[in-house]
Amino acid sequence: MAEEVHRKYEFIYPPDGSWDHTPVKAESDSPEDQIFAVYENQLTATEGFHAQLPAEPDIPDECYDWIMPDEVDSKWSIKAANAAIKKFNELKGSDLKLIDIKDSNSQMVAGFIHFLTLQCSDGHMTHIYEAKIYMPITGDCELYIFRPAKYWPWPSKLITDIQAMGCDSDKSFSSNYMVLNPEEVGLFDLINMLFSSNIEKRKFVDSSEVEEQDFWRRWIMFISIVVQKLLLFFAKPMSIFGSAIEFFLNLLSINGNLASLLLNLVQGKVTMPDKNSASFLSFVGNVDQRVKLDSSIKPGDNERYFGALSMMASKVAYENKAFIETVVTNHWKMEFLGSYDYWNDYQEKATTQAFICYDKNEVQDTIVVSFRGTEPFDADAWCSDFDLSWYEIDGLGKIHGGFMKALGLQKSKGWPKEITKQEPSCRPLPLAYYAIRDMLRELLSKNMRAKFILTGHSLGGAMAILFPAILALHEETWLLKRLEGVYTFGQPRVGDDKFVEVMEKKFKEHEVKYFRFVYCNDIVPRLPFDNSELMFKHFGKCLYFNSLYQGKVVAEEPNKNYFSPLHSIPMRINSVKELIRSFTLAYKRGPDYREGGLLRVLRIIGLIAPGISAHSTQDYVNSSRLGSSDVLSHPKTL
Repeated sequence: MAEEVHRKYEFIYPPDGSWDHTPVKAESDSPEDQIFAVYENQLTATEGFHAQLPAEPDIPDECYDWIMPDEVDSKWSIKAANAAIKKFNELKGSDLKLIDIKDSNSQMVAGFIHFLTLQCSDGHMTHIYEAKIYMPITGDCELYIFRPAKYWPWPSKLITDIQAMGCDSDKSFSSNYMVLNPEEVGLFDLINMLFSSNIEKRKFVDSSEVEEQDFWRRWIMFISIVVQKLLLFFAKPMSIFGSAIEFFLNLLSINGNLASLLLNLVQGKVTMPDKNSASFLSFVGNVDQRVKLDSSIKPGDNERYFGALSMMASKVAYENKAFIETVVTNHWKMEFLGSYDYWNDYQEKATTQAFICYDKNEVQDTIVVSFRGTEPFDADAWCSDFDLSWYEIDGLGKIHGGFMKALGLQKSKGWPKEITKQEPSCRPLPLAYYAIRDMLRELLSKNMRAKFILTGHSLGGAMAILFPAILALHEETWLLKRLEGVYTFGQPRVGDDKFVEVMEKKFKEHEVKYFRFVYCNDIVPRLPFDNSELMFKHFGKCLYFNSLYQGKVVAEEPNKNYFSPLHSIPMRINSVKELIRSFTLAYKRGPDYREGGLLRVLRIIGLIAPGISAHSTQDYVNSSRLGSSDVLSHPKTL
């Protein structure tokens, strides 16, 4: 079996056959031995392959980007990596910047060979590159850098492939599941699903059940797959369109206004925005440009302070690292601990982002963990929202698959308590849950008076509430006792009745406070549906705010499934009121509540789709500041 896998990647050998290599054979048929054999073969083959490369290798650019700088210091270092990136930019016409460098592994082969993982950014997206630095006993070193892609499997990809052969990579950790695979679906398959209850043979539906008799449940699955399919199809145009809008908005901002931009253009003095700079704003940031905390809400104001701080952290989480660091350090006067990208095993890319900061004051030291929510033009994030896949986890119940994958669900393993240090790494970046948990362990062990809060808007809110659920699954009692509270804003539903029961019990046991903010007609907290066809539920109290930012504590938000004919007209009347309010609120509440033109455009869109405009961070920031403090003073625990 190992030899078959090795032949699968035979194209890595020199085309002229000048290199004689005898493949290492697996000692047994076990997945572990097969992984080891392929890993060793690929390392050896890669070294031999590089040794035989001509000056200009004949390899497609999309498969392999090759660099050997003329002069690179003989020590592997950030200097060498930056030199490589600079050369790469010259050859490819790209604009990448090195933002992180991680040690991978090294070998001694007639010198020193060091393998590195380089994390680069083009200002909008993070790119992962693998690099190999060869330092001979004498002479300058040679550096090779290439982009891992489906055309060029590096050991991490090989390991993932072999693991998939040894076990079912998607669901072996759960005996009860329903997984939707929109990539595998065709039009005929979709239509056929509506008229046939047999879902076992549908390659785009992977379920522990052979049949699904309920037509309406199949209809909802149909809608979910169609939406995801469309999102995947338009992923690149969405990204390009979003980048163009962000660039134009920042171009206007950095040059003053449209008139100044035109004048600068005529004079040849246009200032171009830098996507990595502390002044560059995302689309979400352009909608609501506030960065300062409300000075009238002090640390001693208990839950009201944490609510306002959490919402600002949830909003700022949409920005780039430099922007977040500047806001946390200069405006909030807190310690910035880092902004991170995290790996998604299922999408095989970094889809999750979070930042962590330290609020030290005379009342309490608090670590704030803020997860980034769904970005407007990020198709992958929207797919997570619309993915109705679920897995039943022993001890927790049925949980939304898309949200678990974003948090760090592992292929074939689910949620093991620890990641085995000895196993070969198949991820260029860490998984969110494990990395953040380990960081919290270290930070909290150094300060026994400190606690931590979890927060997020939209998808970020889903991950914020799932994080303590996995802590409970792993019986991380010490961390749960240090959890001050969970504050979510516009959070979708994440689990079933059993999940609700387990979490309410755990939060009560460990005295964890949970505040779930819902603004008016926001559609996201009303998804996925809570009805007989689906099993998703909210738990805990809902802090519901109307369009006047008057809050009340309710068991469930009104119009809980959104698409109700009875609420259609009232929702649109409310959208008209919100549009009018956008012109008057600043006069009543002060300049901090002034709404810009971009948000007013969203208000107009809200006349047609009220649930979209109501999901903006602006309304949640206003709710956390203007809402009565009595709303946040509901019982200490659930």
